[in-house]
Amino acid sequence: MSSTGEEKTDQRNISRFSIKGWPESIISIERKCEPKIKRIIASKRFIALFFWLTIIFGILLFVLPFEERTHTPVFFLFVGLSILLLPAYLLFPYQDHHPYLFFTLMMATNALIAVTVYLTGGSKSHFFLLYMAVIIFSTTYFGILETALLAAITSAIYFAPILYETIDFETFKNMAFTTAIFIILTLCGSFIINKAKEQEEEKGIITELLRETDYKRQELATLYSSSLKLASSLDYNEISEILLSYTKDLIPAEKVLLLVDLGDSRLEVIKSMGVSPREEMSLLDKMDYNPVFLAADAVLPVIVNSRKEDPRFDPFFHRNPEVGSFISVPLFASSRTIGVICCASCKEHLFNDEHARLLLTLASQTAVAIEKSMLYRKTLDDKMKIEAIINSLKDGIMVIDNQTNLILANPSIKEILGIGPQDFGTPIESLFEKLTTPLLLKDQSLEDILVKVLVDGETARGDAIIESDPAQYFQIISVPLKDQSDSSIGAVFLMHDITDLAKLDRLKNDFISIVSHELKTPLTSIRGFVRLINAERAGPISEKQRHYLEIVEKQAVGLTKLINDLLDISRIESGMIGVVLQPLSLEGIIDNIVFQMANLASEKDVEIITQLEEGLPMIYADRDRIDQVIINLLDNAIKFTDPGGRVTISARCANGSCLVEITDTGEGIPQSELPHIFDKFYQVESTMTRQRGGIGLGLPICKELIKAHGGEIWVRSALGKGTTFSFTLPLYREESFTESIRPQGEAIT
Repeated sequence: MSSTGEEKTDQRNISRFSIKGWPESIISIERKCEPKIKRIIASKRFIALFFWLTIIFGILLFVLPFEERTHTPVFFLFVGLSILLLPAYLLFPYQDHHPYLFFTLMMATNALIAVTVYLTGGSKSHFFLLYMAVIIFSTTYFGILETALLAAITSAIYFAPILYETIDFETFKNMAFTTAIFIILTLCGSFIINKAKEQEEEKGIITELLRETDYKRQELATLYSSSLKLASSLDYNEISEILLSYTKDLIPAEKVLLLVDLGDSRLEVIKSMGVSPREEMSLLDKMDYNPVFLAADAVLPVIVNSRKEDPRFDPFFHRNPEVGSFISVPLFASSRTIGVICCASCKEHLFNDEHARLLLTLASQTAVAIEKSMLYRKTLDDKMKIEAIINSLKDGIMVIDNQTNLILANPSIKEILGIGPQDFGTPIESLFEKLTTPLLLKDQSLEDILVKVLVDGETARGDAIIESDPAQYFQIISVPLKDQSDSSIGAVFLMHDITDLAKLDRLKNDFISIVSHELKTPLTSIRGFVRLINAERAGPISEKQRHYLEIVEKQAVGLTKLINDLLDISRIESGMIGVVLQPLSLEGIIDNIVFQMANLASEKDVEIITQLEEGLPMIYADRDRIDQVIINLLDNAIKFTDPGGRVTISARCANGSCLVEITDTGEGIPQSELPHIFDKFYQVESTMTRQRGGIGLGLPICKELIKAHGGEIWVRSALGKGTTFSFTLPLYREESFTESIRPQGEAIT
């Protein structure tokens, strides 16, 4: 067993060695010749030649040795048929279908076989087997019916020996059996040949499908590669180069042009390949039925394959004699044509719908890429313009994200806050903390501003001071940045330098203070002398004179109040007004003020109602300033309430503070006026306001005084229903009491 295995192994090794031992040149020749050899062996011409040589070989082997047969007429017939059949087999057009000619050739072959059988012994000859070769050979050319007919005739010829010799029954029986074999062979051969033909046809179909699949695969690979390159490019020239390159790969054209639509039916060549400037001008000639403009206007591919295809294009071909075929496809994107891609060739009937489809696919990819490139360039230009505008502004601008990290700052704010490259990406809280010169925010802290802008999504305004020498004053405006879903993504800070305005405002306040003081002294003298004259210290006066003196005193009182308001607002803005906090009874304050205002209310026929909560705790406030606030609000309520109306003043505890509300039944304030009601010198535009006079300082003073106490003040109103002013005051707590509560200037910061 082991020896046998070793022998087999050795044989395999010897065989493997013998093949590997051949020279590479011989193996290469063998591989190259193998397909050719197979095609030669499988051809009908080779089979016919081999058949003829078999007959000749048989004659040489079996006939020529018998000299008596070479002198018979049948031998010369054999020689003649052999000579005729050889060129007939070699020259017969097997690739075409000539059934009658082939049938004649087969009958001549049967005659040659019959002669050969006669010369080689008649019924005893074995050359009758060549009849089978005729039948098999005919199945490769004929169908089943023609082959059956030829088989029947061949079978009849096979019985030819009956004509020239005596055949016994046994021989006849064998010949009849052979005829049946001929018929079976005919059927089997036809079946095999038909199956072979079907397989060949299927193989051809599969080969064609594979070829088309490979072609489609190459197309898809090319289109995919082009789409990747076009999608990754934002450069206009690079996109044009990519388009022309892939167009040359996909379309069999010698000339390629890319044109861009300038509007108003104007096209401009931005890139071309194989096209001279003169040809470009000719192709862009605005004539009727120019396929370039037709594709742009109709937004459809246009194919013209010859001059004779459509006479309407004769002017175009006459203007461009070097063009034989032409195809143009629009570049369509965002519901408009942005250009045209054109291909031209000197050959006629070159382009088809498949080329149009490929070019349309490539054009659509290019259109999107060009549009993206144009959008990118426009965005880049806009960005550069915006950056130039921001950088040229004298006001400081910085942008933060929703994590308060600095992401953008213009040169002005870099200089103001000392921002360097290392500060980008850091929170602005740390940026403000490391400032060498402190930045003080008035009214609200940086944390409050960030919460209002980033969390609440509201615009924040405030003032800031940089305590340099000299000091710098800024107005800070913070605006939220939001995305399409209205979510906060950051904020923009604007620092507007108002140092010059602050200086002017300070000069104005100084001027108002000086003028007010200068006016207050003579007004005091005027009021004193009016009282002396009215008391008849300087002699008796008439009733008319007394009436005039009362008018003078009333105007002097009003002017004194105006001067006091101007002084108060000036002190408030300069931080020179203070509040002395102490525990007070709000109930006593309100009762005293209502008693003072009773005469004014009765003159207007207005009823004052007090609604105070029982057991109202003491407040922690400045008596004079709270009197000033309540008197101002109550005076306004009485003045703006029609006769027969009422004014209600109420007080109660709410949320740890004391809430005071003064409500009237006057005409009310329009909603559009409410946001400005506490602005300086602002007055609601109405007939009653003009009748009552005033310069719009009372409410701003009230607001600042309430803020100095740590409270809030607001207003609610409805036209025709009245107005309610509300403010809060801190409640007294023993642990918060001190003798010197708050120095001047501390309340207003």
